[in-house]
Amino acid sequence: MDCTEAHNYFDEIITQKEGFSNSAVSAHIEACEHCQTELRNWEKITKSFNELSTPGVPEGLEDDILKAVLDSELSKDSKVDIHTRLIVGPWLKVTYALAAMLILSFGLWFVSQSQIKSVLPSEIAEKNKQDLNLVRISISLPQANSVAIAGDFNKWNKQLHQLQKGDDGNWYISLDLEKGYYQYQLVVDGQTWIPDPQCNQKVTDGFGGFNSVILI
Repeated sequence: MDCTEAHNYFDEIITQKEGFSNSAVSAHIEACEHCQTELRNWEKITKSFNELSTPGVPEGLEDDILKAVLDSELSKDSKVDIHTRLIVGPWLKVTYALAAMLILSFGLWFVSQSQIKSVLPSEIAEKNKQDLNLVRISISLPQANSVAIAGDFNKWNKQLHQLQKGDDGNWYISLDLEKGYYQYQLVVDGQTWIPDPQCNQKVTDGFGGFNSVILI
């Protein structure tokens, strides 16, 4: 179980609360401060969505729209006799009622979407920005042509965070990370995965090797 897999269960955890029964996911989150922080943030976002109020339809608006449409249609041709109006009128009423409902539904959906976009979480984003911690990593690999870092914090993407080689021959990178527990490895020349030789904290990677650990 890794952080990416655990994140897929966040909606289920929030919905079921005490009823959530996946012990592997629960055990991972209890041991991982990073996932605990992400779950709290996701709960805040979910709460923001749930607190959105859908604007109501003013009383009598549907009847007013229907009456105006029917009056317009049935007065277009004064030659239409009473029998035709009796037959056609009910069908027109149903048709225009459905059309009015569709127009109102679309309007309400559009307003709701506008509200969602305005509420989505600038406050949470600002708070997260303040919670970030600068982590600097340096490594001496003078023979390497490239060095990248991949771990929990970037979903083990070896392309995303490339180290820069300094004039002294060492490789450097600075990362902005939230408080938490992160496993990572270095990727040398795009293909060789190694733990950070200058990091004393290591855990088994489940494949017979080791991952280095960042604990903030």
